Amino acid sequence: MRWFLTCVGISVATVLLFPSLGNAHPLSFGVLQIDALSETEFVLQLRYSGDESAPTSASLVFPDACQAGAPSRQPTRNGVRLRVPVRCEDGLVGEFGIADIADDAQVLLHLEDEDPRLLTARHPTINLVDSELGLIPYVRLGIEHIATGFDHLLFVMALALFAWERKSFRALLASITAFTLGHSVTLGASALLSFSLPPRPVEACIALSLIIVALELAHKDRPTLTRERTYLIAGLFGLLHGFGFAGALKELGGYTPLALFGFNVGVELGQLAFVLALAVVALLLARVSKEAPRVFTRALPYPIGILGVFFLLERIAV
Repeated sequence: MRWFLTCVGISVATVLLFPSLGNAHPLSFGVLQIDALSETEFVLQLRYSGDESAPTSASLVFPDACQAGAPSRQPTRNGVRLRVPVRCEDGLVGEFGIADIADDAQVLLHLEDEDPRLLTARHPTINLVDSELGLIPYVRLGIEHIATGFDHLLFVMALALFAWERKSFRALLASITAFTLGHSVTLGASALLSFSLPPRPVEACIALSLIIVALELAHKDRPTLTRERTYLIAGLFGLLHGFGFAGALKELGGYTPLALFGFNVGVELGQLAFVLALAVVALLLARVSKEAPRVFTRALPYPIGILGVFFLLERIAV
């Protein structure tokens, strides 16, 4: 109880001092759809969203040779919907994309009968003739997602600590893979079947999952299902964590199966890279002292729990 009250106290103070730190998945998303009416007439439609605390706006980019008609702009709660008819005598040749794209944003460019392209702040426009297709852009997106999803990384850290207790690399690999599979199921269901849950309760439950695993890690003398069957709990919580990312796609039209596959490959690679980084830290500590890794792993549940309580309080605050 003392541990829990300490976590609550620290988290409340953090919420008051740094109210924006608890935002999960601080990414902006968008879809730029290009529809061909004829060989020279096209319609560019952009749906671009940030989050409730950081609304976004954007403007379209197309070649100077194209002539734009009257644009239609409709603000949304956290973004914009933009429709612009254009006439391009040479067809879809040249750079297309959006301006003023946020540093943490990804925008899918959809073109009829082709795989989507990915726009980012580094590459806000794409030459439709020469642009890269395939898995690689979505693998990068998956890696970026896991790298910026601090609640996901904390949960992966907890899975690594459970495996450390058992001294089993196989248990670690099974847990991480089960977490990714659960993540993939709900993300796929949301993106491809338009199935989703309200984002605020989902994000609060994700924070609660961190508190649960942190409490179990802190009490090593208790035999629990999470400790004995970590992969099972990882898969179940993975279902929940998948909705955390999928909620941002609700109004944006979703991803193709190819994009979803590439995204989840990126998530898995990002998670494994994070676990490898934790292992390197443990090895470096072992060079300092044989007891250092044990002290390190015994201490980690406390910041996980503190941040879990902080995220929970921030996400249920109205």
